Amino acid sequence: MGGEVAELDKFQAQSQEAVAAALVPNLERQVAQTENALSILLGKNPGYVARGLDNTAQVFPLSIPAGLPSQLLARRPDVREAEQVWIAQNEQIGVAQAMRFPSISLTGLFGAASQDLTNITESGSVISYAMGSITGPLFYFGKNKRRVQIERQKTEQTRLQYEKAVLNAYAEVENALISTDTYRREYEARSMQAKASGGAAMLSRERYDSGYTNYLELLENERTELDAQLLAAQALQFHLQSTVQLYKALGGGWEIQ
Repeated sequence: MGGEVAELDKFQAQSQEAVAAALVPNLERQVAQTENALSILLGKNPGYVARGLDNTAQVFPLSIPAGLPSQLLARRPDVREAEQVWIAQNEQIGVAQAMRFPSISLTGLFGAASQDLTNITESGSVISYAMGSITGPLFYFGKNKRRVQIERQKTEQTRLQYEKAVLNAYAEVENALISTDTYRREYEARSMQAKASGGAAMLSRERYDSGYTNYLELLENERTELDAQLLAAQALQFHLQSTVQLYKALGGGWEIQ
């Protein structure tokens, strides 16, 4: 198209073009840094990472079924670990409880009462027997009683830690479900915005080619279209990430095996 335009329009057009062009090296830098981080995570030299499907080509689950049982969370490693720690600590109560009693033989030859048992019954007290016995184990009744109390308190701590792990699992599932739903709806709205912006940019191109508008209007509509496409791509990315987070929060997906 020929003709004259104000120098201000030219500078504004150049400025808008530079803003769009600045996005390219910024994105290239982020891509390179992400590739290097992934390579190091995989134990490889920093460098290019082979691509899979584009975000727009990813297959979403048709729907997340209703009525998923909470038992799915029992597969989570953090919940299972907290549960096993609680169980193991609970067994320590029995160990400490057993230490409250002296270790003696109750029977001797031919099933008769052992000498240890006789000494206890004659002394009338397990404490006096334990303290006076040279060959038998010392029986610190009060100390071992406190050991039982300590193990009970430790067990209560591990029980609370298990409950915390379960509550945290519920919170992560709820957050992931909310994110999955809201980002899906946001992506749908952003896609409509990008489509409308694309239509406006196309009409501006036709108007500019026909001489009905200036180049600044065309450039502004194209910039708006680019911004809308970036926002749509970002919403799609967050939707994909939230789906992965939901899969992880459920301990490996929602399939009931």
